[in-house]
Amino acid sequence: MPFTGEDWAPVAMHDNSVNNSRLYAPIAGRYHITAGMGWAGVAGGIRIVAIRHGESTVIAEDRRTGFAWIQTHVSGDYNFSAGQYATVWGYCDTAAQAVGVWAAMTWAGP
Repeated sequence: MPFTGEDWAPVAMHDNSVNNSRLYAPIAGRYHITAGMGWAGVAGGIRIVAIRHGESTVIAEDRRTGFAWIQTHVSGDYNFSAGQYATVWGYCDTAAQAVGVWAAMTWAGP
């Protein structure tokens, strides 16, 4: 999911224009990542939000059967090398649309 804005980013963990779906680990260590999205629209179907290391390894995932409005939230911890990144991935098998997508990544220690 692309993120086109930031609330707070004191170090270069995110770029609003280049690879804006990525949250970078500026230093090596363990990070706590949280993400969520609201879903609007069609009732029924599956809604998924996941945090991935890079583009493939799933760190955490929340999978729910949808209602007309539903929130999905997920969090997990993962060891990153400096320069590696996490992405937030969302999926829906109906015409529902993701709204209010957010994510945070915090260094927890070496």
